[in-house]
Amino acid sequence: QEFLRFLVFSHSSCLETICHFEKIIKLYPELNLESKILKEKYEKLGAMLFNFKKFVHKNWKTENRQPATAGKPSTL
Repeated sequence: QEFLRFLVFSHSSCLETICHFEKIIKLYPELNLESKILKEKYEKLGAMLFNFKKFVHKNWKTENRQPATAGKPSTL
């Protein structure tokens, strides 16, 4: 659950950064080209984070996992 929470925060930060790039593009035309390039890279990163978050949520459900020692006799 903690890792999934970390991914949610990471994705949110990425989206926030994209919004900042949009503001920079509007406010500073001289930085337009560089900002658009970085914005596109962050959009790709955001898509990857989103897909990975979905994968983790679907496939790493801890409540369905058995402990590694389940079914093994105790050595005590």
